[in-house]
Formats: sequence, structure tokens, C-alpha cells
Amino acid sequence: MKMFLRSLGVSLAILSSGIAPAATSPVLGGYIAVDTFQPEVVGAAHFAVFTLNQEATSPVYKLETIISAESQIVAGVNYRLTLLLSSQAGEQIKEVVVFHQAWTHTWQLLSVKDI
Repeated sequence: MKMFLRSLGVSLAILSSGIAPAATSPVLGGYIAVDTFQPEVVGAAHFAVFTLNQEATSPVYKLETIISAESQIVAGVNYRLTLLLSSQAGEQIKEVVVFHQAWTHTWQLLSVKDI
């Protein structure tokens, strides 16, 4: 009993000191990992590739795979995707952020970064 109370006291001291392990729950308003096979994620990836191809004269990109996907709830959803793309110039990995607002049928490619 004495040992239990001592360990309980140490645990309480650690918790009150702020040394406790970081919380594993997502940060409110931050990005969270989502399944790359969700229809919304696949749609965002195809929209990003379509937009890249509309904006560029060459190369024409083809979506090979969605490497990773995260979503962030805003006034809609931001999807941060890491995409493997292919073109005549070879394969490239790009990180894109796509905004989707379902109730207004809005899609926007917010950013593109080569990785």
C-alpha cells in the first residue's frame, strides 16, 4: 500500500509539472491522416492533376498513386495530398492542397510543391 501511494504521488507530481507525454489526439483545426482510398480524397487528387494539366503547357501529368492524404476541416475541407505523378519527363512527387466545399460545389487547388 505504501509503495502504491508513493508511485501515485510521483505520477501526480509528473502530471502537474507538465512533463506528461504529449497528447495523441489531433490538434483542433489541424490536419489529420485519412485513407487514401476515400472517394473524396481520390476526387481531390484527380482535380489537382486536372488543374495542373490545365495550367501547364507541358508536361502532361498522370496520377500514378496517392502516397498520403490528410484532411483539415475549415469552411469545407482542405486535402493535403502527396501524389506520385508521371509524365513524358518521368516520375515526380508533388504535395498539393485542394480545397473542397461540397454545398457550393467549389474546388480549388491552393498550393503545389515539388518534393
